[in-house]
Amino acid sequence: MLQDGRDELTTESHAKRTLDKQDEFNSLRITIICLGEVLEGIHITMPYTMAAYMVRDFLRGGNTDAQVDEETVGRLTGILASVFCGAQFLTSYSWGVFSDKYGRKCVLLMSIISGCISAIIFGLSGNYAMACSARLFGGIFNATGGTVKAMLADSCTNRTLPRALGYLGLAWGLGSMLGPMIGGALSYPCSIFPSSALCQGNDALFQRRPFLLPCLFAATMGLITAMLSSCILEETLPTLRRKPKQRGDVEMAQIGGDVEEARKLLSKGAERMRRPSARSFLDYQDEEGSDSDASLVLEGAEEDGAVLTLTAVPPSPRPIIVPSPLPGGSTASTPRYTAVRREEDPELGSAQALADITNKRSSADASSKDGSREGHGEWQQDAASRLSADERRWGEDQGLLSSSQASAAPAERPWYHDRQVLLALASYGVVAFLFNLLDEVRPIFASAPIRDGGLGMSTHLLSWPLSFGGLSFILFVCLGYDRFYKAVGGVWCTRWGMVLIIPTALFVPLATLFAHNKVAVMAQLFLAMAVNSIADTSAYSGSNVIINAAAPPGVAGAVNGAGQAVSALMRAFGPFLGGLAWSLSIHVGFPGHQFLVFAAVSLIAFLYQFTYAWVDLPNLDK
Repeated sequence: MLQDGRDELTTESHAKRTLDKQDEFNSLRITIICLGEVLEGIHITMPYTMAAYMVRDFLRGGNTDAQVDEETVGRLTGILASVFCGAQFLTSYSWGVFSDKYGRKCVLLMSIISGCISAIIFGLSGNYAMACSARLFGGIFNATGGTVKAMLADSCTNRTLPRALGYLGLAWGLGSMLGPMIGGALSYPCSIFPSSALCQGNDALFQRRPFLLPCLFAATMGLITAMLSSCILEETLPTLRRKPKQRGDVEMAQIGGDVEEARKLLSKGAERMRRPSARSFLDYQDEEGSDSDASLVLEGAEEDGAVLTLTAVPPSPRPIIVPSPLPGGSTASTPRYTAVRREEDPELGSAQALADITNKRSSADASSKDGSREGHGEWQQDAASRLSADERRWGEDQGLLSSSQASAAPAERPWYHDRQVLLALASYGVVAFLFNLLDEVRPIFASAPIRDGGLGMSTHLLSWPLSFGGLSFILFVCLGYDRFYKAVGGVWCTRWGMVLIIPTALFVPLATLFAHNKVAVMAQLFLAMAVNSIADTSAYSGSNVIINAAAPPGVAGAVNGAGQAVSALMRAFGPFLGGLAWSLSIHVGFPGHQFLVFAAVSLIAFLYQFTYAWVDLPNLDK
């Protein structure tokens, strides 16, 4: 009879594990989260194409034939493009901490809706100050990047998180490709649809506001994303996550378990221990220490209210005090323990240490009658060193640790003192700086007159190579990215992205060598944007994976908020310095000055990729 019950419980446990594997990578949820990242990429990069033309219109004051100073255009364009990310830098970390306390979903919805409002105001801007104010508003309330990364860290396991973050990096790459393309293709709609009702007469809406259409397009995408997120996404913050008690009740009833008793066990564990993986080991021991024909031990009561699974254990020559949470653990009488492995749940390391201390203390108590306690103190001290600060305090209160053991254990370092976290954040910042600088300088360079070292291109002509870049991105993602990432891993994926910045940057100014041959210019720009798509995708996706692999457990929101702040700062400096550098190169005026900015970007990318040799994350690609 015991064997039949054991087989039935094993079948139910296998079914639960199968269901968990299906749930740990929710494609619909990840798709909607990635839509939010695509939208952020559009909101950040769309004005890069429009800004240079918008600033020229503001300076002309309605006189399309007036000449403008290209140095002033470069300087004002850089400032306008950097305002959004500069405001993001000031608020990103605060929004990350806010999401750690009040939830991710509300911050995500706020970011999307504020982005829609900002885009519409930007499109309606009639002067430079109004355009800057619209971008400032959007940046202050935008925390999409850090929030969506924290949501993935909350809802994915260590095994599936790199895959999800890879998709998130691809989503950003898609957004950063679509943004300039939308801005270039839909600006000045009256030149494309002159017979439209909104283009009739000088006072028509699209005549007075030629940049409104792409902004309306981006705002519409944002509203759709906000509705999907509101209706489908669930809160992922563990402390606010909805507890699936009904599911547990149903499955307990199906296996013939006592639902009320299971609830009492779970509530008892919640009162006694903060960490679920450890409390389940300490709360269900035989308090009287007597042998039993079959003891019931809790296999895993997760903090999110997962299904309670009880396993029948055969008779033991001595009482079972604490089952080991890991395969090959110290309690040999529970060989079918089905918890996730240590590398899939970092909390199990602490739980193992508590279990080891308790088991060793009980074993020592049992053997003290024979006078055998040799080596116990040293073994317990080693286990104590693996506990967090909160667990050491708990262990001291419960009498499991002495005061000296609790104080001797190493203290936890804040995440901002962790070298790997700092390297990951710096890497993400440099990637954001270089690519956003290029995204800003390219339109300024392409729209500048040929006499000033530019290409003299219109927004519609510029949209063609940008569109080809988007097509190249899609082809790379569908046909080559997955194989490429699996072949080289997260670090080298980022390094190769940095190396490919060099041809990406240098191919653009080379087009000036045949500026009067439009076919040759377009071919050169098509090639540059194709390489840029591969570099952008590889660098961003790899950087996202590195950041979340380096983040300690429990501070995903704060680390991703810091990452968002760093990237926002670099995205603000990138366009600003790019516009300023272009103005200075024009001021210098020597032949070939248009190569200066692009050559500087290539040099920085080449030198910085060597710093990845210091990244040491053994479990990054496992």
